Amino acid sequence: MKKIGILTSGGDCGGLNAVLKGAALMAQAKELELFIIPNGYAGLYNLIDQDHIVRLDQQRLDRFDATFAGSEAGHSRVKVKAISNPEKYNRIKAGMKKFELDGLVISGGDDSGSVMVDLNQNGIQCIHAPKTMDLDLQTYSVGGDSTINRIAEFVHDLKTTGKTHNRVLVTEVFGRYAGHTAFRSGVAAEADCILIPEIPTDWDVVYDHLAERFTRRIRQNDVHSGTYTIVVAEGLKNADGSDIVDEGAGIDAFGHKKLAGAGKFTCQEIQKRMKADPAMPLFMKETGMFVEGIYEIPEVREIHPGHLVRCGSSSAYDTNFGFEAGAAAVLLLLDGKTGVTVSKVKGRKVEYIASEKAIVQRHVDLEQVSCTNRSASALAANRFPTSRFFVKSTASTKGSTELRDRINHTSKKPRTLLRGFLSSAVFQITKNNTIFIRLQPKSHNTPMSLTMNKSLKIWMNGELIDWNDAKIHILSHVVHYGSSIFEGIRCYETAKGSAILFLDEHIRRLRDSAKIYRIEIPYSEKELKEAVISTIQANSHKSCYVRPLVYRGQGALGVNPHRASIEVAIATWEWGTYLGEDVLETGVDVRVSSWNRLAPNTLPSWAKAGGNYLNSQLIKMEALTDDYAEGIALDVNGYVSEGSGENIFIIRDNVIHTPMSAQSILPGFTRGAVMHIARELGYEVKETMIPREALYVADEVFLTGTAAEITPVRSIDKYPIGNEKRGPVTEALQHQYLNILQTGEDPYSWLTFI
Repeated sequence: MKKIGILTSGGDCGGLNAVLKGAALMAQAKELELFIIPNGYAGLYNLIDQDHIVRLDQQRLDRFDATFAGSEAGHSRVKVKAISNPEKYNRIKAGMKKFELDGLVISGGDDSGSVMVDLNQNGIQCIHAPKTMDLDLQTYSVGGDSTINRIAEFVHDLKTTGKTHNRVLVTEVFGRYAGHTAFRSGVAAEADCILIPEIPTDWDVVYDHLAERFTRRIRQNDVHSGTYTIVVAEGLKNADGSDIVDEGAGIDAFGHKKLAGAGKFTCQEIQKRMKADPAMPLFMKETGMFVEGIYEIPEVREIHPGHLVRCGSSSAYDTNFGFEAGAAAVLLLLDGKTGVTVSKVKGRKVEYIASEKAIVQRHVDLEQVSCTNRSASALAANRFPTSRFFVKSTASTKGSTELRDRINHTSKKPRTLLRGFLSSAVFQITKNNTIFIRLQPKSHNTPMSLTMNKSLKIWMNGELIDWNDAKIHILSHVVHYGSSIFEGIRCYETAKGSAILFLDEHIRRLRDSAKIYRIEIPYSEKELKEAVISTIQANSHKSCYVRPLVYRGQGALGVNPHRASIEVAIATWEWGTYLGEDVLETGVDVRVSSWNRLAPNTLPSWAKAGGNYLNSQLIKMEALTDDYAEGIALDVNGYVSEGSGENIFIIRDNVIHTPMSAQSILPGFTRGAVMHIARELGYEVKETMIPREALYVADEVFLTGTAAEITPVRSIDKYPIGNEKRGPVTEALQHQYLNILQTGEDPYSWLTFI
């Protein structure tokens, strides 16, 4: 290798010029030549048409500063794979051959990284130097630190104008899918509220917090002055998890819809609640700010730092990392490594990971949010009654005015209303008019049940395609009539390697469900199993959730589905504990649902069909609305059936009871495994009819399922179960079951190793 090309792509940010210089200096040290390919992938595609390219020798390096943000090489947003020219890859190779370039160093984010992976797979040697100010790659990325510092400075400085005018200030920052920049900069600037894509927003909770803190600050200030700051990521989601997008704006080269404006939307939601709050005009009059028809509620303003957070100077950290990443990329090319991303440099050792893994989206660590929120709460306790908070709760109160009045007229001691990210506040008024705040886990609303970690590939009808290309037509039969069958499968990373749990059983049930609904799957069981394994491997998962799906596509609308096509898809993604990260030990709070399970001979409960789960959705949504993690449904005769997506067991006097398979349940494989393990441990297991009241007097209760695994129940309808934590029988069953999944020691042949 004698000559190397370098290009930068995607959005500009701090640290990129350091990548260029780091690569150039290492090339010089190794007696190589490094050339700039201008304007990103557009320049690479058109390289064949250029007369010359610029060599980064020492004289050229002296003409730009490594600490300047942006890129001397220039950028463009081009997805090479989407170029219609069938000779596109040969055209790029011809351009590289023209200038005798042996390999490429490419600095970019996830979209640019996906193009780099594509180029490498098509025979173009590439190394990826990670760059994105969103910090959503698996490695640290050039630009993150610079951007966070800039945003934090802006938000902090804006408090002066906010306090001068008694304004609520909403600062919208970058972060389409992950809220790293909003989270980190908001914490650093001591923002009052941080809204990120990982946490769908309950606007009533936001307003309650804002109104309490904002009004208190101004009331307590001797000149009635105060502000409230919100940092919101552009990828803000509604409470239902949906994006806020401009549907009429089209999409960019990578298929992204234009976001509609999270800052503006946030302002509108706050202003709407201010106008509806009868306490707000009273507050304005009390503090001497009210002017009828002109100034009846506080001002709410949105701020868009926009490209200001990209430009200017790079932080010292990004400059250092840029130098290291650029130099390391050259060393990896020299060492014959391609298709990899620089991860870290330790002394003379360069650490790297496969680029297809590096560009898998990394979301904000919710445990870190919880830790940060609690530590901030402790630090702020002497100054403010409430701490910075991140919106998570879907619980509502009877009215913000009533709640705020109660808070203002109780103890003056500092207290926290919404301090723990993974908690909701349940307010109870005692006889002496003091507020008792009980924090309980909001395990039902964990991000794993709301968002997916996007993978690279999805298997559709015999072909692995890009995640974003896996689409169906709006007139597909399944969209209108729920005509699908599916499975939920888990792949675990065991000590012996990755293994799929109950693969044979799941695929058999998929075919059984298809038979019941007269769907002819165009693939054999063997082909489906191979497709599951291929999809996991294509996405480089060590552990994941697997969703095989068979559905009726286009060809017919109406109740008769026979003319509709039969489509098959398999998706995989990384997924955590279904009902919460800590509930396998602490347990969950559930309720008995007002919705019954389906009566026999209405819909077949033994078929895992999409339409059947409308009943499950009603059970689940009712539970969440009432602040429970899950709902337990009764059968048509009033006996216990199952959860919205789990089987149920109760333990009384060391005897384990579970509903019969004829009681409108889907007999789960985890259910069967637990019964087998329990009997081997010497417990008596009875499949029997369970009356509702048996739930309340049980010694232990637990739920089972592929997603839920073995999850203890600590209360039902507010009746405590046992000691309100995992019981000894449940723990013994968990230990045996999870030991198989962790060690890979499988005496029952439940695991299929990949």
